[in-house]
Amino acid sequence: MNDKNYLKSEYIIPVFATIWVIIYLFLGIQQTYDVVGLLISQLFIGAAVINAIQKPSEARSFRAILGIILIVLGIVLLFFNLSLVRISQILTLGVIQIGTVLSSVLKMGTSGAAKTPSGRSPSPEPSPEPEPGTGPEPI
Repeated sequence: MNDKNYLKSEYIIPVFATIWVIIYLFLGIQQTYDVVGLLISQLFIGAAVINAIQKPSEARSFRAILGIILIVLGIVLLFFNLSLVRISQILTLGVIQIGTVLSSVLKMGTSGAAKTPSGRSPSPEPSPEPEPGTGPEPI
């Protein structure tokens, strides 16, 4: 029984995100695309991407496929009914999102790299004490 609950919690975000982006894709063709919808779609796409990146051993899993579908749908969605102002807003948000995802991935990947062979973090060398009488002269 625990497996069913685990599967529900694991797949609910990407499934809901895919449904949301598909619905918003059809709404975006007929109506003006608004920034709130863009932000919600970007949040879901980012959540699906992070969800797919966290377990690279399951690269061909259902979650990773949904993440790729979300990215493709999001890119298609972004180019419907957009003025230059909206395209610049979207590019800015996209750059911010990509930077956030990459920085979180890099932080996860390099978290264990700054350790010495003994397993301790390297401590900075203490700065040498200045000799008495070599400091600034009192007035």
